[in-house]
Amino acid sequence: VMLLDPPMGEGGQHPAKKKDLRPALDWSIIKVGR
Repeated sequence: VMLLDPPMGEGGQHPAKKKDLRPALDWSIIKVGR
């Protein structure tokens, strides 16, 4: 599992709204799918 390149602004320790989390989830799926 490669989790060394989180998207900019994605730390996981700061409060995030569902709208802000959506792109992060999509990014993870795209990253894993390729």
